[in-house]
Amino acid sequence: MGRVAVAVIVSLWVISVSILVNRIVPEPYMDEIFHIPQAQQYCIANFRSWDPMITTPPGLYYLSLVHVASLFPSMFMVQAASSFSEVCTTAILRSVNGVLAVLCSIIVCCIAYCSACYVSCMLEEELLVQCNGLLNEVEVILLALWHRKWELLVSFSPFLMVFVAFLAFVHWNGSVVLGAKEAHTVSPHFAQIMYFGLVSALAVSPLHCSIGQIVDLFQSFWKRRPISFFQVLIAVTAGFFSVHFYSIAHPYLIADNRHYPFYLWRKVINAHWSMKYLLVPLYVYSWFSILSALGKVQRKIWILAFFLATAAVLVPAPLIELRYYTIPLYFMILHSHINDYQSWLLMGLIYLALNVFTMTIFLFRPFHWDHEPGIQRFIW
Repeated sequence: MGRVAVAVIVSLWVISVSILVNRIVPEPYMDEIFHIPQAQQYCIANFRSWDPMITTPPGLYYLSLVHVASLFPSMFMVQAASSFSEVCTTAILRSVNGVLAVLCSIIVCCIAYCSACYVSCMLEEELLVQCNGLLNEVEVILLALWHRKWELLVSFSPFLMVFVAFLAFVHWNGSVVLGAKEAHTVSPHFAQIMYFGLVSALAVSPLHCSIGQIVDLFQSFWKRRPISFFQVLIAVTAGFFSVHFYSIAHPYLIADNRHYPFYLWRKVINAHWSMKYLLVPLYVYSWFSILSALGKVQRKIWILAFFLATAAVLVPAPLIELRYYTIPLYFMILHSHINDYQSWLLMGLIYLALNVFTMTIFLFRPFHWDHEPGIQRFIW
């Protein structure tokens, strides 16, 4: 019943905010100035049209057509639209985001859950043995995978085909994106890992930023000395190395004051030449706190896989974007098994306040740029 109530509340929130946004900001804004006209070209069957500034493939625009087609009969019957192209308004195309977000989240969760359950069931017998550490877990899993290699190859062949197709596309296209390739080049941005650790710890601040957690982490380090001191030394060294040699100031980051990262970079990270180094201990603490929380409920091999997967997602991205952190953050929260309802309530209130503040600024505090006409709005 609680999950249904949450789903209803979230749905009502999304619908009400969508209505408010479409009423106050009826015209395409920010990246919508590229995506909405492109989708509207598809609505009039002009499939040869393509905006070179769009970085993503056209699949979503075809799905937009499906969404519009599902709405057209009812809108035609009530005389809200006399032709298919008239349904492709900004408001209707914006609604595609909400519909696809729900559908894709369900599909992805089902695929991920089924895949995880399949592999877990296959390896359960092997993992029941006593594992004395990370290397032992890796050895057990590798042996289990080797014994079932053909079964796994057949079961995961669809995913392998997608991966091979992606590699072929990158080779043919010369980049992971279609348009604006010069602004989206793959770069070794190891500082992203540091930023993600701190942002994630703050996002789950009731768990990671409490006095109790700090004391527990210190006591755990003290019990495992001197190896824990060596681990901290390695982590701090890696942190300094990352922020000194692999901290990237993307041109979009330092030029666009419509996003939170602009102010975080300007007012915090780049406030003084020493700030990026002074923040390293906070980055290290955040990661140790995250790994400690995960270590209470997950195997070491899972934690290693999570860290490597997060690095694979974030390190190649030269631009600091909070949306890049979303999926790793969700995985971290869901697999931390937080059972403290007070923490959940506090996190919910923090997220609610932050979203209300952001949407208020976006809707009711527009501003202008001297070098560009039109209204600008602040958003994430």
